[in-house]
Amino acid sequence: MIPVTELTPSRDKPQRKARSGHATMSARLALVMMLLIAVPITAIAQPGPIYEAIPLREEGGTFVVPVQINGAITLDFTVDSGAADVQIPADVFSTLVRSRTIVPGDIIGERTYTLADGSTQKQPRVTLRELKVGRYVLRNIPASVSPAQGALLLGQSFLSRFAQWTLDNEQHVLKLVAKSGEPGPTAPSSAPSSIATTAMPATPHQPTTREGRFQVTACGSILDTATNMEYYLGPDANITWPDADTWIKGLRACNKSWSMPSIEQLRTLFDRNAVAGIGYFTGGRFWPAHIDPVFSGIGSGSWVWARGPHNGDKAPALNFNQNVKVEIPSRNFYGTVRVFAVRRAE
Repeated sequence: MIPVTELTPSRDKPQRKARSGHATMSARLALVMMLLIAVPITAIAQPGPIYEAIPLREEGGTFVVPVQINGAITLDFTVDSGAADVQIPADVFSTLVRSRTIVPGDIIGERTYTLADGSTQKQPRVTLRELKVGRYVLRNIPASVSPAQGALLLGQSFLSRFAQWTLDNEQHVLKLVAKSGEPGPTAPSSAPSSIATTAMPATPHQPTTREGRFQVTACGSILDTATNMEYYLGPDANITWPDADTWIKGLRACNKSWSMPSIEQLRTLFDRNAVAGIGYFTGGRFWPAHIDPVFSGIGSGSWVWARGPHNGDKAPALNFNQNVKVEIPSRNFYGTVRVFAVRRAE
C-alpha cells in the first residue's frame, strides 16, 4: 500500500516552477480568447444582397410606385410582371414628345392594340432614355405606347434588369436588387430634390405665337387675327363626330357659344411650313398636322372634324397633314381625329 503522505505535494522549488509554467500557459490561452472575442462579427459574416426598399402607395385597390420618365415627368406606375414591356399611354407619350425628351430616333417599331369596340389601333414602341425608381436610374428601356386610356405599367423590360425584385405586401415596399454590372442605387443628395416623387400632371404646353398672327386669350382660346375667327381646342383624344358635336354644343368657354368649323375655315389654318403636335403614327413614322405651333394641343391628331352634310355613316374632316378634305366613318375611324370649336371674334 502506498503511503498517503507520498500524495502530498512537496514544497520545494521545482514544484513552484511547475506552477509558474501552468499559470503562464493559462494567461496565454486567456489572451487568445480575448482576441477572438474582440474580432468584430461583421468581419467574418457573409454579406447579403444590397437592396433598396421603395415605398408603395395604394390606389384603387392596387399598389403603385412613382417613376420619373426621361427626367421630365413623374407618374405612378403599377408593377406588372405579366407585362412584357413598360407601358405608357398615348397622352403621356405625347407629353414626352412635346417636351422633346422623345424624338423620332427613339421609335423602335409599332404594336397593334384591339380596343373594347373590336377596332384595332397601331401605336409605336419606343426606347425610354431613362427611368428612375427610388434611387435606381436605368437607361434605354423598351416601352410600348398604349391607347390614351391605357394603364402605366412597370413590366419585364424594367424588372428583368434586376437580379431580384420583391413586392412586400406587409411593409408596402418594392425591393430591388441590382444585377452585377448594372448601376446600383445612387447616393442620396444632401440637398433637397427639385423633382417631385409623387404623381403629378404633365406640365401644360405653353402655346407660342408666330409672326403675331395668332394670339392666345386669357380664357385659353386662340384668336386668328388674319380672319378674325376665334378657336377653342378640344382634348387630345380620339372622338367621334357625334361626340364632337355634343361637346361643342355644350361648350361655354370664355362665356361664349361655339360651333363646329367648316372645311373652308379649317383650311385657313393649314400651313405647310408649320408643325403642331406629333400626329398619327403609321408606317413607322408620324404624320403631324401642318398648323401653327400655337395649336400644339392637337397632340397626336392629324384630322379635325368639320360641319357639313353626312354621307351615310361618314362625316367630313380635314386631313391637316396634307390639307385634304376627307369623308371618314363618323363613329369608328382608325385614325386620330380631334375637335376644334370656332366663333367669330367680337
